[in-house]
Amino acid sequence: MPAVPAVCTNCGAVFSSGIVLGDSLSGVSMSGSTAGTCPKCGGMGLVRGGVYSSGSSSGGGLGRATPRPPTNDPSPSGPCPCGGGKKYKRCHGAA
Repeated sequence: MPAVPAVCTNCGAVFSSGIVLGDSLSGVSMSGSTAGTCPKCGGMGLVRGGVYSSGSSSGGGLGRATPRPPTNDPSPSGPCPCGGGKKYKRCHGAA
């Protein structure tokens, strides 16, 4: 059974998220899922958003139907990366 990969938000290392898809699953949608700590640097693991299936057209393994490029841009409604406790749009995102 294929495991869904995770990407470290600090160093960019790819490691297993611990999420395993059954052999017959297809079209599993994930968005904003975290996956524990990176074994390389201890940073937070993130499962990239998209639709996953247990089989791919390239002969098996984990297929990801809708790839999205990683982004480091903070969400306006999310917490500010400075750690001040405010939303980004009210803190460093204010124009």
